[in-house]
This record gives sequence, C-alpha cells and structure tokens, in this order.
Amino acid sequence: MTGTSENDPSIPPPPDKGGVPSWLIFIAVVLAVSFSAKLVLDSVSRAPGRIIESSAEVARNAVQQVSGAIKDIFQVEPEVKLQSKVIQLQSSPILELAFIEKEFHLTNTWKGKWLRSEKELTVSGTYRAKAGFDLEKQFVVEVNQTEQLVYVSLPSPELLSVDLQDDLELEGKSGLWNRITDEDRTMVMNDFRRDAEAHVLESGLLEEVRQEAEKRLREALPNSEWEIIILFPEDKELREE
Repeated sequence: MTGTSENDPSIPPPPDKGGVPSWLIFIAVVLAVSFSAKLVLDSVSRAPGRIIESSAEVARNAVQQVSGAIKDIFQVEPEVKLQSKVIQLQSSPILELAFIEKEFHLTNTWKGKWLRSEKELTVSGTYRAKAGFDLEKQFVVEVNQTEQLVYVSLPSPELLSVDLQDDLELEGKSGLWNRITDEDRTMVMNDFRRDAEAHVLESGLLEEVRQEAEKRLREALPNSEWEIIILFPEDKELREE
C-alpha cells in the first residue's frame, strides 16, 4: 500500500498556525513609538532655534533697509545698535549736508543823533540761507528685536550758512556835524547779518528741514511688519516712554 510518510524529507512541513510571536510584535511597537517620540522631541527642541534665527534674519533685513535709506538720503553710514550692542560705527565722506536753501531780502535802517544832528544808514540786500545737518553729529539706528521696533535717531537740523548775495546796497546821509564813519558802516553791516540769521530762524526753516528729512526717509523705507520710529533730540521724552 502506497502512502505519504510523515518522515519523507521531500514533503515540506505544514505552516505554523500560530503566526508571528506576540513578543516580537510588542518589541516592534515599542521601537516604533520610541522612534516617533524622538522625532517629535527633536523637532520641538530645534523650533526655538529656528524661531530665533528667523527673527534675527528679519531684524538684519530691517537694519539693512533703514541704514541704506539713511545713506542714500543723508550720505552717512549710521551707527547701528542691535539689542543695545553697537554692530556698526558711523562714517561719512562729507561734514555737512544742506537740505533746503532759501533766499531772504531784508532792509535795515539805522539812525544816530548827536547834538541834534542826525545821520542815517540804510542797508538792503538778499541773503541765501542753507539749512541741513552736521554729519559729525550722531545718526543712530537701534533695533529692539523683542518688540519689533526700529528707532532712527537723527540730529537736530542746523542753520549751515547765511551768505549775502550780490545785490547789497548801502546808502547813508550824514548830519551837519555828525558824519558817517567807517565804524558806523561796519556796525550796520554786522547788525544786518545778525538780523538776517535771526529772521531765518524765526521763519521756521529748521522745522521745514526736519519735516522734509522725515518725509524723505519714510518714502525711502518699504512697508515692513516692523514699526519704524524717527526721533530727533527734542523727542527724547518719547524715546524714554
């Protein structure tokens, strides 16, 4: 009688009905969970670094934009502070920069009397006034990375020059025994110049320079998520708030 022998090596054994051992499945699950947890922890641990790096990059971009605008407008490399630490020193190829020029025509009359004898001098002419900035004064860009603020501190505008033009007229009339002297003419001309400077300052020219400087700087700066605050020395109280 021909039959199938259980010991016949040519016939493969039947499959194990038990499948993958449970202890092996458990180990695989533990390893998978551990690996996933490590990935999550590594990602979380690197997140603050990425945030700081991203914030620093935004701050650098803001500084570059503001510094570039100041250089283009004022011809000066400003001092730059990042979190109160100086990272760039100020430099400029010129000493001063005129922002606005205006001409003023003035007339002054001076009279002097001695023993009822009167002399009179009248001077008239045009002065050209230039107002702007002394570039040896501080131009500072300060970044507050925490509050996303950029402070731009500019020096106060100054009257740079007041020059008499070519239309000067000086007329005099002497008294009978009270003659006009060279000292009288010198005094009148000195007073005329002082009056011209006072007139320019009272005209509001320096305030015009301040407004023009801020306008040009605002127009040169692109829109940014950072708030840019432009300050002059007279705004010190605002900076300290």
